[in-house]
Amino acid sequence: MPNLASLPAADLQAGADNWNRGFKNYLINGDFAINQRVFAGGALAAGVYGFDRWKAGTGGCNISLSAGVLTHTSGPLVQVIEAPDLAGKTITVSVDALTGGNLTVNVEGVIGTIVAGSGRVGVAVAVPAGSTGNVTLTLTPAGAAVTYKRVQIELGSVATEFEWRPSQIELSLCQRYGEAVNGPQILGFAFSATDMMAGYNFAMTKRSAPTITNKAFGTIIGNGVAVGIATAIAFTAATPTVNGFTADITPPSNLVQGYGYVYRGFSIFADAEL
Repeated sequence: MPNLASLPAADLQAGADNWNRGFKNYLINGDFAINQRVFAGGALAAGVYGFDRWKAGTGGCNISLSAGVLTHTSGPLVQVIEAPDLAGKTITVSVDALTGGNLTVNVEGVIGTIVAGSGRVGVAVAVPAGSTGNVTLTLTPAGAAVTYKRVQIELGSVATEFEWRPSQIELSLCQRYGEAVNGPQILGFAFSATDMMAGYNFAMTKRSAPTITNKAFGTIIGNGVAVGIATAIAFTAATPTVNGFTADITPPSNLVQGYGYVYRGFSIFADAEL
């Protein structure tokens, strides 16, 4: 524990602000525990997301997770923080148990180095005054592969204990930017013999209207009888929105116009990442 009497007033105020705010960690999914894309680890191409909120930077990266420890083999790992109001402020980027070498930190073009060590290690960085919008953090091994866990960004120049948050809260924060929808049952009706219309409300309001990727078609059921697995899905002109979507679902055989049907067991991913 640092001697509080020896800390600058700005750091004491930052600590008080963190305590009062509760959510001191500006990063989401800093421990990489939320993995809605079911990323198995390995190489990620530039701009592609693996664990929720984390994507590969320029040139791609290679990462894997085991028992909460991230092995960062190569390349830049990036999280974009949405409009955090950090312009001109001093922040500390920290990790737990950094081994294998140092970790280069880039915050909006300002470079720092976290030196390998046990326990909580970090580096203080001054966010540029011009960074009034989103703030980008990039982590890159300084040399060979490194391992670390529990990444945090907080106000002030002192690295403090990683902020634990309940998994449901962390998942909800992640779902603003991306949501995996797996296996639900939604009600709809036959708009025509070859078109079932149904809607779905997201668990969390999205940052912006998402791009939806269909991962698996579901089964259409009517009057207790399975019509079969859908053959196509198309989203209506006005959707998806930040709240959900309405879709036209193509059945494998004719429906009865005007009848109600259930669409069950489908899988999609709604992506509204930065």
